[in-house]
Amino acid sequence: MLHTQAGIISLFFILNFSSSKYTSQLNVVRENNIHFGTNSRVINDYDLQYYIEIRDKNMQPIEGYIRQTKDFEYYFKPLDVYDYWGKKGEEDYYIILNKAIYLMEEKVDYFTESLLTNEGFIQQTLPKYNITRVDDKEYHIECGTFAPDFDYSLAYFQAPYTDRQILPVIEYIKKLNPELGVPKTLTLQHNYNFGKVLFQKTSKMSIAVFAYYPYGENRTLVLNYTLNYVHNLPPKIMGGYKIMMQEIVEGMRDLVLQTRRVCRQRS
Repeated sequence: MLHTQAGIISLFFILNFSSSKYTSQLNVVRENNIHFGTNSRVINDYDLQYYIEIRDKNMQPIEGYIRQTKDFEYYFKPLDVYDYWGKKGEEDYYIILNKAIYLMEEKVDYFTESLLTNEGFIQQTLPKYNITRVDDKEYHIECGTFAPDFDYSLAYFQAPYTDRQILPVIEYIKKLNPELGVPKTLTLQHNYNFGKVLFQKTSKMSIAVFAYYPYGENRTLVLNYTLNYVHNLPPKIMGGYKIMMQEIVEGMRDLVLQTRRVCRQRS
């Protein structure tokens, strides 16, 4: 899902679905622990559960509940599949770790590789941005004057999982969500090459993992983890990290609703 905070940060894409039961509203429920499980009341109302943890450049908590640094490293490093952290040298980042759970009224087989990597489908879900395919499963996104342009790649995986790059991520998901087991399919999105905004650095990179599970006979549960390395947070006079969090949540809600509308039209 793409999120922006005054053009400061891009988070991730959420690819969701729609039916006549969906409404134009979406409630979001913030959980207080990254280990949170599925709340059937929230999910069955087609609302959204999420958790956010923000760390400063010294890896100290700004917002969140994982108090020990060594514990936080356990939670964010498995998602850094390209080892940016190990290669960062003297460069420091703010770290944002995000988790979300959603329910869609589409069968899990709806999440095909051809759909999720389709440039037209992605463009419809992000009508305010210009999406260009530059290679197989490689894209460039132009976001406008006050948001950074960036590149991203999208990889698609199916069970049984054998790719060495994704196996640690599968184990990570299983440990944090043992009740869900192994997802049927999974996508890995890598956002990189972020441009500057007003001559300021924005994001270094983000990794978004989406795991897809059958839910009942005809629906799908999506579990998302997103890791972001960010050069700068908004200044306090603009609301600081709190305004960033607010816009992350608002952007999450808006994109879910937009994608549901797109899928309704495609049905």
